[in-house]
Amino acid sequence: MRRGTAARVRVWVDGQLFEAERGLLEEHCGFFRGLFRSGMREARAAEVQLGALTADGFGAALRVLRGERPALAGADELLQAVECAAFLQAPALARFLEHSLEADNCALLCDAALAFGLRDLFLSAALLIRDGGRGLAAGLSLPEARAHVEALQPSSLVAVSALTPAPGFPEHAARTLCYLDEDAGAWRVLAALPPEASTLLAGVATLGNKLYVVGGVRGANKEVVEPGFCYDPDRGAWRQLPGPHQPRYDPAARADTWLPVAELRRPQSYGHRMVAHRDSLYVVRNGPSDDFLHCAIDCLNLATGQWTALPGQFVNSKGALFTAVVRGDTVYTVNRVFTLLYAIEGGTWRLLGEKAGFPRPGSLQTCFLRLPSGTAGPVASSTPEL
Repeated sequence: MRRGTAARVRVWVDGQLFEAERGLLEEHCGFFRGLFRSGMREARAAEVQLGALTADGFGAALRVLRGERPALAGADELLQAVECAAFLQAPALARFLEHSLEADNCALLCDAALAFGLRDLFLSAALLIRDGGRGLAAGLSLPEARAHVEALQPSSLVAVSALTPAPGFPEHAARTLCYLDEDAGAWRVLAALPPEASTLLAGVATLGNKLYVVGGVRGANKEVVEPGFCYDPDRGAWRQLPGPHQPRYDPAARADTWLPVAELRRPQSYGHRMVAHRDSLYVVRNGPSDDFLHCAIDCLNLATGQWTALPGQFVNSKGALFTAVVRGDTVYTVNRVFTLLYAIEGGTWRLLGEKAGFPRPGSLQTCFLRLPSGTAGPVASSTPEL
Protein backbone atom coordinates (compact mmCIF):
# COMPACT_ATOMS: atom_id res chain seq x y z
CA MET A 1 0.00 0.00 0.00
CA ARG A 2 1.45 3.38 -0.95
CA ARG A 3 2.38 5.75 1.87
CA GLY A 4 -0.08 8.46 0.85
CA THR A 5 -3.09 6.10 1.06
CA ALA A 6 -1.94 3.88 3.92
CA ALA A 7 -4.19 3.42 6.94
CA ARG A 8 -3.14 5.13 10.11
CA VAL A 9 -2.27 3.46 13.39
CA ARG A 10 -2.32 4.87 16.92
CA VAL A 11 0.84 4.23 18.92
CA TRP A 12 1.00 4.73 22.68
CA VAL A 13 4.50 5.43 23.99
CA ASP A 14 5.20 6.31 27.61
CA GLY A 15 1.64 7.52 28.12
CA GLN A 16 1.61 9.73 24.98
CA LEU A 17 -0.41 9.03 21.85
CA PHE A 18 1.06 9.25 18.34
CA GLU A 19 -0.68 8.75 15.02
CA ALA A 20 1.37 7.46 12.11
CA GLU A 21 0.90 5.94 8.68
CA ARG A 22 0.94 2.17 8.92
CA GLY A 23 2.80 1.91 5.61
CA LEU A 24 5.49 4.35 6.79
CA LEU A 25 6.21 2.28 9.90
CA GLU A 26 6.14 -0.98 7.97
CA GLU A 27 8.53 0.35 5.31
CA HIS A 28 11.16 1.78 7.65
CA CYS A 29 10.96 -0.25 10.87
CA GLY A 30 11.71 -3.94 11.13
CA PHE A 31 9.78 -4.09 14.42
CA PHE A 32 6.52 -2.86 12.89
CA ARG A 33 7.07 -4.84 9.70
CA GLY A 34 7.29 -8.02 11.71
CA LEU A 35 4.29 -7.04 13.82
CA PHE A 36 2.00 -6.07 10.94
CA ARG A 37 2.87 -9.18 8.93
CA SER A 38 2.72 -11.63 11.84
CA GLY A 39 -0.89 -12.68 11.29
CA MET A 40 -1.61 -12.22 14.99
CA ARG A 41 -4.54 -10.26 16.33
CA GLU A 42 -2.23 -7.33 17.19
CA ALA A 43 -1.34 -7.02 13.50
CA ARG A 44 -4.86 -5.77 12.74
CA ALA A 45 -5.30 -3.65 15.86
CA ALA A 46 -5.87 0.09 15.51
CA GLU A 47 -3.63 0.80 18.50
CA VAL A 48 -0.17 -0.40 19.52
CA GLN A 49 1.41 -0.09 22.96
CA LEU A 50 5.20 0.45 23.17
CA GLY A 51 6.41 0.32 26.73
CA ALA A 52 10.17 0.19 26.14
CA LEU A 53 10.70 3.64 24.58
CA THR A 54 10.35 7.28 25.57
CA ALA A 55 7.81 9.58 23.98
CA ASP A 56 10.47 12.12 22.99
CA GLY A 57 12.59 9.46 21.34
CA PHE A 58 9.69 7.97 19.38
CA GLY A 59 8.53 11.44 18.33
CA ALA A 60 11.98 12.25 16.98
CA ALA A 61 12.10 8.91 15.16
CA LEU A 62 8.76 9.62 13.46
CA ARG A 63 10.01 13.00 12.28
CA VAL A 64 13.11 11.42 10.76
CA LEU A 65 11.09 8.71 9.01
CA ARG A 66 8.89 11.44 7.52
CA GLY A 67 11.92 13.15 6.00
CA GLU A 68 12.52 15.85 8.62
CA ARG A 69 15.85 16.69 10.26
CA PRO A 70 15.16 17.29 13.96
CA ALA A 71 17.90 18.88 16.04
CA LEU A 72 19.01 16.33 18.63
CA ALA A 73 21.25 18.53 20.72
CA GLY A 74 21.20 17.08 24.22
CA ALA A 75 22.70 13.82 25.43
CA ASP A 76 19.29 12.47 26.50
CA GLU A 77 17.77 13.14 23.06
CA LEU A 78 20.67 11.40 21.30
CA LEU A 79 20.54 8.37 23.59
CA GLN A 80 16.77 8.08 23.15
CA ALA A 81 17.19 8.21 19.37
CA VAL A 82 19.84 5.47 19.46
CA GLU A 83 17.54 3.34 21.60
CA CYS A 84 14.67 3.87 19.14
CA ALA A 85 16.85 3.04 16.13
CA ALA A 86 17.85 -0.26 17.75
CA PHE A 87 14.45 -1.25 19.16
CA LEU A 88 12.45 -0.30 16.07
CA GLN A 89 15.16 -1.68 13.73
CA ALA A 90 15.04 1.60 11.78
CA PRO A 91 18.03 1.96 9.39
CA ALA A 92 16.90 5.43 8.26
CA LEU A 93 17.13 6.71 11.84
CA ALA A 94 20.55 5.09 12.29
CA ARG A 95 21.78 6.78 9.09
CA PHE A 96 20.41 10.11 10.33
CA LEU A 97 22.44 9.68 13.51
CA GLU A 98 25.54 8.92 11.41
CA HIS A 99 25.03 12.18 9.51
CA SER A 100 24.63 13.98 12.86
CA LEU A 101 28.07 12.91 14.12
CA GLU A 102 30.35 15.74 15.17
CA ALA A 103 33.13 16.34 17.66
CA ASP A 104 30.71 17.26 20.46
CA ASN A 105 28.69 14.03 20.33
CA CYS A 106 30.83 11.34 18.69
CA ALA A 107 32.07 9.77 21.95
CA LEU A 108 28.54 9.56 23.37
CA LEU A 109 27.16 8.07 20.16
CA CYS A 110 30.08 5.65 19.85
CA ASP A 111 29.44 4.22 23.33
CA ALA A 112 25.68 4.14 22.81
CA ALA A 113 25.88 2.52 19.38
CA LEU A 114 28.16 -0.20 20.75
CA ALA A 115 25.82 -0.84 23.68
CA PHE A 116 22.69 -1.05 21.46
CA GLY A 117 24.31 -2.95 18.59
CA LEU A 118 24.17 -0.27 15.85
CA ARG A 119 27.32 -1.40 14.05
CA ASP A 120 27.48 1.18 11.23
CA LEU A 121 26.93 4.09 13.62
CA PHE A 122 29.58 2.69 15.97
CA LEU A 123 32.15 2.32 13.19
CA SER A 124 31.51 5.82 11.80
CA ALA A 125 31.77 7.39 15.25
CA ALA A 126 34.98 5.49 15.98
CA LEU A 127 36.59 6.72 12.75
CA LEU A 128 35.68 10.32 13.56
CA ILE A 129 37.14 9.95 17.05
CA ARG A 130 40.36 8.43 15.69
CA ASP A 131 40.84 11.34 13.31
CA GLY A 132 40.04 13.86 16.03
CA GLY A 133 42.91 12.87 18.30
CA ARG A 134 43.20 11.91 21.94
CA GLY A 135 40.91 14.69 23.08
CA LEU A 136 37.88 12.97 21.55
CA ALA A 137 38.95 9.48 22.61
CA ALA A 138 39.09 10.64 26.25
CA GLY A 139 35.30 11.00 26.19
CA LEU A 140 34.71 7.27 25.64
CA SER A 141 33.40 5.25 28.59
CA LEU A 142 33.30 1.66 27.32
CA PRO A 143 36.65 -0.21 27.26
CA GLU A 144 35.63 -2.05 24.08
CA ALA A 145 35.05 1.27 22.30
CA ARG A 146 38.42 2.66 23.45
CA ALA A 147 40.22 -0.48 22.29
CA HIS A 148 38.57 -0.34 18.86
CA VAL A 149 39.47 3.32 18.35
CA GLU A 150 43.07 2.75 19.39
CA ALA A 151 43.39 -0.06 16.83
CA LEU A 152 42.29 2.17 13.93
CA GLN A 153 44.66 3.96 11.59
CA PRO A 154 44.13 7.74 11.31
CA SER A 155 43.34 9.03 7.84
CA SER A 156 46.11 10.70 5.84
CA LEU A 157 45.99 13.71 3.54
CA VAL A 158 46.44 12.56 -0.07
CA ALA A 159 47.12 14.78 -3.07
CA VAL A 160 47.67 14.46 -6.80
CA SER A 161 48.56 17.09 -9.39
CA ALA A 162 46.55 17.69 -12.54
CA LEU A 163 48.59 15.55 -14.94
CA THR A 164 48.12 13.91 -18.31
CA PRO A 165 50.18 11.01 -19.74
CA ALA A 166 53.21 12.36 -21.61
CA PRO A 167 54.00 10.69 -24.94
CA GLY A 168 56.88 8.33 -24.36
CA PHE A 169 56.88 9.00 -20.59
CA PRO A 170 53.71 7.32 -19.22
CA GLU A 171 55.49 6.61 -15.92
CA HIS A 172 56.84 10.12 -15.39
CA ALA A 173 57.99 10.67 -11.79
CA ALA A 174 55.43 13.43 -11.25
CA ARG A 175 52.56 11.06 -12.12
CA THR A 176 52.20 9.85 -8.56
CA LEU A 177 49.65 9.85 -5.79
CA CYS A 178 51.26 11.32 -2.65
CA TYR A 179 50.39 11.51 1.04
CA LEU A 180 51.48 13.83 3.83
CA ASP A 181 53.62 12.18 6.49
CA GLU A 182 52.78 14.61 9.28
CA ASP A 183 55.28 13.12 11.73
CA ALA A 184 58.19 13.41 9.29
CA GLY A 185 56.97 16.71 7.84
CA ALA A 186 57.24 15.51 4.24
CA TRP A 187 55.13 14.33 1.33
CA ARG A 188 55.72 10.72 0.33
CA VAL A 189 54.83 8.75 -2.79
CA LEU A 190 51.89 6.41 -2.24
CA ALA A 191 51.45 4.98 -5.74
CA ALA A 192 52.08 5.73 -9.40
CA LEU A 193 49.11 6.61 -11.57
CA PRO A 194 48.02 3.99 -14.12
CA PRO A 195 49.64 4.66 -17.52
CA GLU A 196 46.27 5.38 -19.16
CA ALA A 197 44.91 7.62 -16.40
CA SER A 198 44.77 11.40 -16.52
CA THR A 199 44.05 13.67 -13.58
CA LEU A 200 43.80 16.74 -15.82
CA LEU A 201 40.16 17.90 -15.74
CA ALA A 202 39.23 14.59 -14.12
CA GLY A 203 36.72 13.92 -11.35
CA VAL A 204 38.52 12.74 -8.20
CA ALA A 205 36.58 11.49 -5.18
CA THR A 206 36.77 9.00 -2.31
CA LEU A 207 34.15 6.47 -1.27
CA GLY A 208 34.53 3.57 1.15
CA ASN A 209 38.22 4.41 1.69
CA LYS A 210 38.94 4.05 -2.02
CA LEU A 211 39.98 6.79 -4.44
CA TYR A 212 38.26 7.10 -7.82
CA VAL A 213 39.50 8.97 -10.90
CA VAL A 214 36.82 9.47 -13.56
CA GLY A 215 37.15 11.10 -16.97
CA GLY A 216 39.75 13.76 -17.73
CA VAL A 217 41.67 14.58 -20.89
CA ARG A 218 45.06 13.69 -22.31
CA GLY A 219 47.29 14.81 -25.17
CA ALA A 220 47.49 18.05 -27.11
CA ASN A 221 44.04 17.46 -28.61
CA LYS A 222 42.50 16.92 -25.16
CA GLU A 223 41.27 13.44 -25.94
CA VAL A 224 38.71 12.38 -23.30
CA VAL A 225 39.78 9.41 -21.17
CA GLU A 226 37.05 6.77 -21.32
CA PRO A 227 37.81 4.30 -18.48
CA GLY A 228 37.73 5.11 -14.77
CA PHE A 229 40.26 4.02 -12.17
CA CYS A 230 40.01 3.00 -8.51
CA TYR A 231 42.87 2.91 -5.99
CA ASP A 232 42.50 0.62 -2.97
CA PRO A 233 45.05 1.56 -0.26
CA ASP A 234 44.54 -1.75 1.57
CA ARG A 235 45.68 -3.68 -1.52
CA GLY A 236 48.07 -0.97 -2.69
CA ALA A 237 46.79 -1.39 -6.23
CA TRP A 238 44.71 0.26 -8.96
CA ARG A 239 41.97 -1.38 -10.96
CA GLN A 240 40.33 -0.14 -14.12
CA LEU A 241 36.59 0.48 -14.18
CA PRO A 242 34.11 1.01 -17.02
CA GLY A 243 33.75 4.70 -17.75
CA PRO A 244 30.49 6.64 -17.94
CA HIS A 245 28.22 6.05 -20.94
CA GLN A 246 29.11 9.53 -22.14
CA PRO A 247 32.86 10.27 -21.83
CA ARG A 248 33.37 13.44 -19.80
CA TYR A 249 36.03 15.83 -18.65
CA ASP A 250 36.02 18.33 -15.79
CA PRO A 251 33.22 16.41 -14.02
CA ALA A 252 32.28 16.48 -10.37
CA ALA A 253 31.79 13.10 -8.63
CA ARG A 254 28.52 14.11 -6.87
CA ALA A 255 24.79 13.28 -6.95
CA ASP A 256 22.95 13.48 -10.29
CA THR A 257 20.74 16.42 -9.31
CA TRP A 258 21.68 20.11 -9.08
CA LEU A 259 19.68 22.42 -6.85
CA PRO A 260 20.18 26.20 -6.52
CA VAL A 261 21.31 27.05 -3.00
CA ALA A 262 22.67 30.62 -2.98
CA GLU A 263 24.59 33.19 -4.99
CA LEU A 264 28.18 34.07 -4.14
CA ARG A 265 28.36 37.42 -2.40
CA ARG A 266 31.68 38.78 -3.66
CA PRO A 267 33.80 38.60 -6.80
CA GLN A 268 37.24 37.03 -6.80
CA SER A 269 40.24 37.39 -9.08
CA TYR A 270 40.11 33.73 -10.12
CA GLY A 271 38.79 30.52 -8.71
CA HIS A 272 37.61 29.61 -5.24
CA ARG A 273 37.47 26.57 -2.98
CA MET A 274 34.55 25.31 -0.92
CA VAL A 275 34.59 23.12 2.18
CA ALA A 276 31.60 21.80 4.11
CA HIS A 277 31.50 21.46 7.89
CA ARG A 278 28.36 20.48 9.76
CA ASP A 279 25.59 22.80 8.49
CA SER A 280 27.94 25.39 7.00
CA LEU A 281 29.57 25.84 3.61
CA TYR A 282 32.79 27.88 3.62
CA VAL A 283 33.81 29.63 0.42
CA VAL A 284 37.51 30.46 0.41
CA ARG A 285 38.12 32.98 -2.34
CA ASN A 286 41.09 34.83 -3.75
CA GLY A 287 40.92 38.58 -3.31
CA PRO A 288 40.28 41.18 -6.00
CA SER A 289 42.71 41.41 -8.90
CA ASP A 290 44.97 43.92 -7.18
CA ASP A 291 45.27 41.85 -3.98
CA PHE A 292 44.84 38.24 -5.06
CA LEU A 293 47.20 36.74 -2.47
CA HIS A 294 44.83 37.63 0.36
CA CYS A 295 42.12 35.01 0.80
CA ALA A 296 38.81 35.93 2.40
CA ILE A 297 36.31 33.39 3.73
CA ASP A 298 32.54 33.65 3.53
CA CYS A 299 30.26 31.21 5.34
CA LEU A 300 26.81 30.09 4.18
CA ASN A 301 24.61 28.55 6.86
CA LEU A 302 22.72 25.89 4.93
CA ALA A 303 19.93 25.75 7.53
CA THR A 304 19.14 29.48 7.50
CA GLY A 305 20.49 30.48 4.08
CA GLN A 306 22.39 33.38 5.67
CA TRP A 307 25.88 34.53 4.65
CA THR A 308 28.48 35.78 7.10
CA ALA A 309 32.09 36.87 6.57
CA LEU A 310 34.80 35.40 8.76
CA PRO A 311 36.89 38.05 10.49
CA GLY A 312 40.37 38.73 9.14
CA GLN A 313 42.10 37.55 5.99
CA PHE A 314 44.12 34.46 5.31
CA VAL A 315 47.31 35.18 3.43
CA ASN A 316 48.15 32.67 0.73
CA SER A 317 51.59 34.00 -0.12
CA LYS A 318 53.98 32.64 -2.76
CA GLY A 319 51.43 30.31 -4.28
CA ALA A 320 47.88 31.43 -4.86
CA LEU A 321 46.77 28.08 -6.33
CA PHE A 322 45.60 25.97 -3.42
CA THR A 323 43.06 23.40 -2.32
CA ALA A 324 41.19 22.82 0.92
CA VAL A 325 39.64 19.75 2.56
CA VAL A 326 38.11 19.02 6.00
CA ARG A 327 38.88 16.20 8.45
CA GLY A 328 36.72 16.29 11.54
CA ASP A 329 36.85 19.89 12.78
CA THR A 330 40.14 20.67 11.04
CA VAL A 331 40.65 22.28 7.63
CA TYR A 332 43.77 21.49 5.62
CA THR A 333 44.67 24.14 3.02
CA VAL A 334 47.45 23.10 0.65
CA ASN A 335 49.66 24.84 -1.87
CA ARG A 336 53.27 24.44 -3.01
CA VAL A 337 54.73 26.46 -0.12
CA PHE A 338 52.91 25.08 2.91
CA THR A 339 49.98 23.12 4.26
CA LEU A 340 48.10 25.14 6.88
CA LEU A 341 45.82 23.54 9.45
CA TYR A 342 42.86 25.47 10.87
CA ALA A 343 40.46 24.50 13.64
CA ILE A 344 36.85 25.49 12.91
CA GLU A 345 35.57 27.04 16.13
CA GLY A 346 32.19 28.74 16.03
CA GLY A 347 32.37 31.51 13.48
CA THR A 348 36.16 31.54 13.09
CA TRP A 349 39.07 29.51 11.79
CA ARG A 350 41.97 29.25 14.25
CA LEU A 351 45.43 28.47 12.87
CA LEU A 352 46.73 25.22 14.37
CA GLY A 353 50.04 24.86 12.59
CA GLU A 354 52.00 24.58 9.39
CA LYS A 355 53.10 21.49 7.47
CA ALA A 356 55.07 20.94 4.28
CA GLY A 357 53.69 22.27 1.02
CA PHE A 358 52.89 19.91 -1.84
CA PRO A 359 55.99 19.67 -4.09
CA ARG A 360 54.25 19.72 -7.44
CA PRO A 361 53.42 22.59 -9.81
CA GLY A 362 49.95 23.57 -11.00
CA SER A 363 46.55 22.75 -9.60
CA LEU A 364 45.93 19.72 -7.42
CA GLN A 365 43.22 17.55 -5.87
CA THR A 366 43.22 16.54 -2.20
CA CYS A 367 41.31 14.02 -0.11
CA PHE A 368 41.75 11.73 2.90
CA LEU A 369 42.48 7.99 2.84
CA ARG A 370 43.09 5.57 5.69
CA LEU A 371 46.42 3.93 4.85
CA PRO A 372 47.62 0.54 6.14
CA SER A 373 49.95 0.49 9.10
CA GLY A 374 53.60 0.71 8.11
CA THR A 375 53.05 2.67 4.90
CA ALA A 376 56.24 4.65 4.21
CA GLY A 377 56.91 5.49 0.58
CA PRO A 378 59.86 7.50 -0.74
CA VAL A 379 59.86 11.27 -0.26
CA ALA A 380 58.15 12.97 -3.20
CA SER A 381 60.57 14.84 -5.44
CA SER A 382 59.97 18.59 -5.71
CA THR A 383 61.52 18.94 -9.19
CA PRO A 384 61.10 15.67 -11.06
CA GLU A 385 63.26 15.30 -14.17
CA LEU A 386 61.57 15.46 -17.57
